[in-house]
Amino acid sequence: AIIVIMASTAGVAKGASARVVPFTSGRVRSSIVCHSHHPAQHGRPMWGAAVAGAAAVLLLSQPVQADELTPVERTFNVKCIGCHAGGGNVLAAGATLFPQDLERNGAASPEELFTLIYRGKGKMPGYGTDCAPKGQCTFGPRLSDEEIKDLATFVRQRADAGWK
Repeated sequence: AIIVIMASTAGVAKGASARVVPFTSGRVRSSIVCHSHHPAQHGRPMWGAAVAGAAAVLLLSQPVQADELTPVERTFNVKCIGCHAGGGNVLAAGATLFPQDLERNGAASPEELFTLIYRGKGKMPGYGTDCAPKGQCTFGPRLSDEEIKDLATFVRQRADAGWK
């Protein structure tokens, strides 16, 4: 979910600013986008508006406790959801995690998904322990083969369910 909060007293002013504040509530990853169009507010964070927006999302979402998530759901939330929330793809519109894109991109089976997650492709980093070349791999902690296998199965199951 993305909530847009606009604060304006004189319409859209030259040099308007925006701040995106990401947060996670259970299974819901959201962003609050705060715009300030008042010249006196230019460059100042609108934390009050961000907090109000976050409170609205928290009240409207059904929170899930972190300990209620399965290990693979936690892995997806940590490693994948930044680009693939709800099965989408914020960097490449034609590379979503929905069945038609998975098939078109040669990642329809759990085995193909394993290879994709392990090695990475394009803008997506690889997460395998022996991922190469270095520039294609994540700079963060790597995943074990078992974690990648579970993640590939999870993605395929969620794709088949329409990410609902």
